[in-house]
Amino acid sequence: MIKHSKILLGVICSVLLGLLALVAVKLAPVQAAGAGFAVEAQPNQAQYDQNVTYFDLKLAPKQQTTLKVKVINETAKPLRLRAEPNTGYTADAGNEVYDKQRPEQQLSKAPYQLTDLLGGPQKVTLAPHEKRVLAFPLTMPDKPFNGVLEGALYFDKLNQDEKPQATNRKQFQIRNRYAVVLGVVLRSSEGQMVSPNLKLNRVKVGTDKASRFSPAVKANLENTRANWMRGLKISSKVSRNQKTLYKTSGDQVDMAANSNFDYAISTNHERLKAGRYKLHLVAQLD
Repeated sequence: MIKHSKILLGVICSVLLGLLALVAVKLAPVQAAGAGFAVEAQPNQAQYDQNVTYFDLKLAPKQQTTLKVKVINETAKPLRLRAEPNTGYTADAGNEVYDKQRPEQQLSKAPYQLTDLLGGPQKVTLAPHEKRVLAFPLTMPDKPFNGVLEGALYFDKLNQDEKPQATNRKQFQIRNRYAVVLGVVLRSSEGQMVSPNLKLNRVKVGTDKASRFSPAVKANLENTRANWMRGLKISSKVSRNQKTLYKTSGDQVDMAANSNFDYAISTNHERLKAGRYKLHLVAQLD
C-alpha cells in the first residue's frame, strides 16, 4: 500500500509496504554468556511445534496446563532469580524485547497479557549448582482468539554483585546486568492464523539513541495483527526540494505481534530546519 499524510512541521510521508511471507525463527536462547545460570523448557503435551526449544502451545479456551522450566545454577554461590511471564513488544532499536511485566498500551495492544494467564512473577533462591523445576500454571482465555499471544518467561538475576568495569571517562563505570528469556507462544485451537500487517501511524522529529542522540525523523510503524514479523527489511530516505538529505538502507527489524515502534532516520547530528520534507520508506518481509 502507498500512504501519504501531512504531519506537524510540514513533513510529508509516503510508505510502500510489501509483505510476502512469514519466517519462523526461535524466540530466545536458554542461556546467556556470563549470566551464571541457564533455563530449559520441560516437555508439554500441548506443544504445537516439536522442533523448537521454547514453549509453542496450542490449547482450547479455558484449558489449563502447567509450563515447567528447569533452572540451573552454574555457579558456586547462592543465586536469587525473579521469573516474570511477560508479553513481548518492539523496542525502538527494532528488536523484540520481553523485559516489561505489563507493557504500556502504546507499546503492545495484545488482547491478553501473559502475566494474567500465567499467574504473575515468581522468585526463587538456588543453592550452589542446584537444579530446580519451576511451575507456571496456565489458564487460557475464556474466548478463542486468532493469531498468537507472544512473549517470554523473563528470568532476572537479583543478586547482581558483579564488580563495575572502569572506563576511560572519569566518574563513569559500567555494571553488567544479566537476564535470560525463554519464549512463550500461545495459540487457540479454535482460532485462525493471521498474516502480519504494517501500518504507518505518524511521523515526527526526535532523537536517535543509536546515533548518540542525533536529531532524527521518526516514523511510528505498527504491526496491527497477532503475528510477528521477523527479518523485516526497511530502507528510507528524507528529501527536500527533490534532494535526498538523509537515508537508511537494508535495516533488519523484528516486530512482536500487536506492537509498534519508532523507526529513526538520523540526520548525522545536523539540525533539521523547519520546512516541508518528504519521507519515502520501503518495508518488505520476504
